[in-house]
Amino acid sequence: MKHSLSLFLLFFIVQFTFAQNTNQETTQRIDTYLDSIRNDEAKLRQFLTKLPKGADIHHHYSGSVYAETYLEYVEKNNLWINRNTFAISDSEVSRSERSEWSRVNSLKADGYWSDIKIKIIESWSKLYFNYVSKPNDEHFFSTFDKFSIPENATFNEGIREIKQRAISENVSYIETMFTSTGFYNTFEKDEDFATELLKLQETKDKSIQSKLAELYKYYTAVENKIFLSKVNDHNELIQTLHTENKIDDDKFMMRYQNYFIRVLDPATTFKSFLISFHSAHTSDLVVGVNIVAPENNTVAMRDYWLHMQMFKYFKSVYPNVKTAMHAGELTLGLVKPEDLTFHINDAVLVAGAERIGHGVDIAYEKNSEELLKYMTQNEIAIEISFSSNDFILGVSGNRHPILLYKSYNVPIVISTDDAGVLRTDLTQQFLILIRDYPSINYQDIKKMVFNSINYSFLTESEKEKIRKDLEGRFLEFEVGFLEQH
Repeated sequence: MKHSLSLFLLFFIVQFTFAQNTNQETTQRIDTYLDSIRNDEAKLRQFLTKLPKGADIHHHYSGSVYAETYLEYVEKNNLWINRNTFAISDSEVSRSERSEWSRVNSLKADGYWSDIKIKIIESWSKLYFNYVSKPNDEHFFSTFDKFSIPENATFNEGIREIKQRAISENVSYIETMFTSTGFYNTFEKDEDFATELLKLQETKDKSIQSKLAELYKYYTAVENKIFLSKVNDHNELIQTLHTENKIDDDKFMMRYQNYFIRVLDPATTFKSFLISFHSAHTSDLVVGVNIVAPENNTVAMRDYWLHMQMFKYFKSVYPNVKTAMHAGELTLGLVKPEDLTFHINDAVLVAGAERIGHGVDIAYEKNSEELLKYMTQNEIAIEISFSSNDFILGVSGNRHPILLYKSYNVPIVISTDDAGVLRTDLTQQFLILIRDYPSINYQDIKKMVFNSINYSFLTESEKEKIRKDLEGRFLEFEVGFLEQH
């Protein structure tokens, strides 16, 4: 018996050592190949197209659908187009305005549609953007309102497009920020509440949490029916879209984050927090909450402390709801130097964010060394979106803090942000990672891919299912590489 056990252990050790050596050899061969093609984008693209990419967990639904998809709706429904501004309308245009407006079919008949179509895509994305006509960040954030009409009418088409593109890119999971759950109804005490909140913010009054509890009691009691109907409508919309379009299968999953806008008055913002958190609390498909809009906006800057206090409060009310947070999407020159020192700190230490989106200003944050160590120790991941940071902030290459995060072992995930507006995809983000940062090796890439699952807001059983599938995908990828190289 002892002899048989010894043989078994010897066999196991030999097999384990062989597998380990084989894996090391494979990794070394891939690293050697990557070093040889870092400056050859065509070969990088070819290599990365087949790479398993795990998940895209910093992903905005509306900005990820390409403009061409939205334009299909515009054409099909023969909407009105402003020939000068390229705005669209689904309402009848008055005769007095028709010197500037035409329907799509009329533009087609006159031979103008092809040119105007390109102009619309330029207006809705970064295509051909010249960095001169307006600031690049202003152009980026202005796109979303422009395609809101087709966006709200094409949820089925958009969600299928996102899934199909993910599958073609060897992506296992998307965690998308889907539509705003804003609570924009006006109530008797709104204005008084807004005034009180702003006063408390001026002095950073510690009684803010008590005031927020008072607001919560008011909106969930006095306005309970309206509040719950909005939550139910939102959750039912997501459930219907998800089910009817058969989004989940053996090879792909999608989940949703609610979001609210950081540039509104305090009372409206609070109501949006309430809807978003309660929706995530009551839906299996809504896995988290986020906050969006330009971080350097006047209201966003003024109310940043207040927003973090609201996150802190709602996480106490809904402790099981996860939060990812746009924080530190700023750079020197965009705001004053002192305004770069606290956004990530407060998002992590006050608001309790589980993940940070962008985090570009980390080197400017007060006590940045301690903050980075805290993120590592508490496994707070950073979501890196190269194309977004480059276009909106002008931060790329050695100005980007990705290697700073890596040096502190902060968990890193690679993401797209708004692939449609930015005219990119997840494969391109990995291409930039390898091309621009020669110290990044294959093991680093693989770790980031698995991070995107490990730090997603899926349940542990869902994560384990995807991890097992991902291991199989990597095995297939590596065997295929060895056969060809």
